[in-house]
Amino acid sequence: MQNNIHSSDSDFLSALSVLLAANLESEKNIQLALKKLGEHEKADRIHIIDIKHDMSFSISHEWLREGMTSIQNNMSQNIFLLDKKLAKQLDEDNYIYIKNIDDVADPSIKNILKATHVRCALLLPLFISSHLLSFLSLSRVDCKDEWQEEDIRFLIQVASVFSGALEKELILSKLVKHHTLYQDFIENKIDFILRLDRKLHINYSNKRFYSLFGKNPESVLGCKFTELIPALIPYTQDIEDLQDNQELVLSINTPLKKGEETLWMKWHIYSIRLEKNSVELHIIGHDISEYYKEFELFKSELR
Repeated sequence: MQNNIHSSDSDFLSALSVLLAANLESEKNIQLALKKLGEHEKADRIHIIDIKHDMSFSISHEWLREGMTSIQNNMSQNIFLLDKKLAKQLDEDNYIYIKNIDDVADPSIKNILKATHVRCALLLPLFISSHLLSFLSLSRVDCKDEWQEEDIRFLIQVASVFSGALEKELILSKLVKHHTLYQDFIENKIDFILRLDRKLHINYSNKRFYSLFGKNPESVLGCKFTELIPALIPYTQDIEDLQDNQELVLSINTPLKKGEETLWMKWHIYSIRLEKNSVELHIIGHDISEYYKEFELFKSELR
């Protein structure tokens, strides 16, 4: 089902995608994107919260409305816990909306919100492979204007754009640090890298992807990508539409059968214009199975 987004929101999403897709000054662009989002949503604080495997958390990025006090360096010793009500909301809706901090049962979260003078907050999951879980958090001191369902649907798409940008930044930082291992990284360390033609046929695959289907690249070259990954068939039109827009990155989570095992994959798909009438689709796939399983275990333990 297509989400109905106002034209102003659609324009904002497109501009945000362009900003975060830029390869230069990516850290500066992330901060600028948070500022634009804060102004667009009339938020007082925006944070990207990273939760580690020991359930401690830190704030990797922060934007504040003028006059607000930073909390970025004061969170490293806190443990991220959700009461049953918030855990249930995260499980069912895939986001957390705290409309009033007085309704929060867990004292640790309530105390943090009170210390920052926040009255309401919206937390949207980000899947970044370096952490168990991350959230894009928007909060307000004054909650007269609630986030409506349509607003949240739009912000879920915003969170997806941030996920792609942060994951790309993680990959690029690894490449810079380990330049001498670049070829090995491409072929064997990064999960899947592919290039597709206009008809979604594979014209390049790294070893980790084609090894799922055979012993050499010919096992997948010329095959239609969505036929190899049936879970992506419902997104065929969305993927094809990227060919006319080099400014967007499509991020999709799907299962992938590997023999008797089921992997959980996060795909980042975007298009590159090679010549005037030549477009190529590039795909980066990450195996998020371990994070997905731990996240599911985390949610089950909170129930």
